[in-house]
Amino acid sequence: MHASMPPNPFETVRIRNLTLKNMPFSFRAVCVSLGFFLLIGILFNPAVRWSMGIPAVAPKVLANLLAGPNPPMVLDVRSHENFVGGHIPGSRWVPLQSLEGFLSREGLPPGLSLVICDDQGVFPAAAAAAAAWHSGPVFEAADGGNGWEAAGLSLEKGEGRAPPPGPQARPRKELSLLQQAVMSVLGVVLKPAYMLFCLGLILILAKTSALSLRMLFWGLVLFDLGETFCMLDYFFCPSGFLIIAPLDLVHGAGMVGLGCLGPWAFFRMFEERMGGTRPDPHTNPAGNPERAAEAPQHSSRPGVQTVGVGHAGSGMPGGCLFRGFCGSCMVSQKTRCSFLRVLLLLFPALGALALLPLSLPLRPVHYTSFVFQSSLECGFPILNEFVELYGYAIMGGLSFLIAGFILWKGEPGFGRKMELPFFLGVGFASFALFRFMLHTAFHETFFWSNFWEEISELFAIFGIGWFLFVFRNTLGLNPDTRSEAGTA
Repeated sequence: MHASMPPNPFETVRIRNLTLKNMPFSFRAVCVSLGFFLLIGILFNPAVRWSMGIPAVAPKVLANLLAGPNPPMVLDVRSHENFVGGHIPGSRWVPLQSLEGFLSREGLPPGLSLVICDDQGVFPAAAAAAAAWHSGPVFEAADGGNGWEAAGLSLEKGEGRAPPPGPQARPRKELSLLQQAVMSVLGVVLKPAYMLFCLGLILILAKTSALSLRMLFWGLVLFDLGETFCMLDYFFCPSGFLIIAPLDLVHGAGMVGLGCLGPWAFFRMFEERMGGTRPDPHTNPAGNPERAAEAPQHSSRPGVQTVGVGHAGSGMPGGCLFRGFCGSCMVSQKTRCSFLRVLLLLFPALGALALLPLSLPLRPVHYTSFVFQSSLECGFPILNEFVELYGYAIMGGLSFLIAGFILWKGEPGFGRKMELPFFLGVGFASFALFRFMLHTAFHETFFWSNFWEEISELFAIFGIGWFLFVFRNTLGLNPDTRSEAGTA
């Protein structure tokens, strides 16, 4: 690597010496942003409640509605002990674990308003789940039974209305014979196949030393680890109403890891071979000492004056990939960089696009399907949706904005500095948008959501493997080529 390039965390920072101070500024900014976002999400429930889009109804407003001509149905999902000790008059007790089953089997009128009374936790997950199964308006009783009593309204004690008769298990969705066969092939054949294939790629790349291939190696490691936790989640996922599925969160994090490191690795590969890793004496003053005095001076604003994108300025090796497209290059001429001027608008646009999943209200869904007499627990827990749709979308948007800010400042080595936040944004945003698309199209049909996710992962892994096979000689992955190089 050229001496003028800034240090890269993958090349210079060792784990034992890793501290917050010697991390790159962009990496620290992303970490601080993630920590701040999680703090807001955990400690301040209005942000979470807003994400679910469930309006809260005040106790006195609810009392007036109950006394009106079209009273809503109040479902109390607290523990039976709390319900007997005091509940909103006229409410019906439904255990939280049976809420979705009750709503799917009761056949409530579409125009009936539901009010969910829940004192458990800060997340209105029960009301959000009710909104997924009931087509009419759904509200949350503000502060539950405690808010009703605090408003000076009397509570009703005892059993009240009888609880729903019989056990109310998860809702059941039937699969056709073809769908059951496809699910079996996906889980028993295709998923293990691409996981083993990914493991083979990991073993091949473990022998390489090139930075781009090492980045791809770690991306595949994270992906395969996430898929392993996905299989564990399938076998050990409990039934009933779930707030969070931690094993599936690890699965999503693995996909984010590959979504970040995979494109970054391919960018480095193309940059090394198309842009060239050696200084060009005709266009790069760093490769021609006689022209060093003619080198344009570095400016703090890319695209406004002259900013070097080769060794002298951005930290990018060789020349620029778009040098032939622009017709002139600021490395050797006093001209603006048209490509960087385009990027100044592109990064805010990518940041805005990454926030698209925030327009989807969270709706947790749980149900059971049967695949050849074997039960399959399906669902989207509320905190998993919150992290993967909202958290990752916000992190993707912030990462793109940080990359754009680094480009706008135009400090020496900005090209290398903005790579980390940019590809973090690619990983976070691509996964959030992918899940957003699946949730929007197949929220109540887990079969198709799972089908397209598995097919996408299959083609992604086999596509990477096919690329490495086709260019094995160029990338130094051919055993014969390595042995000949070692002999020489």
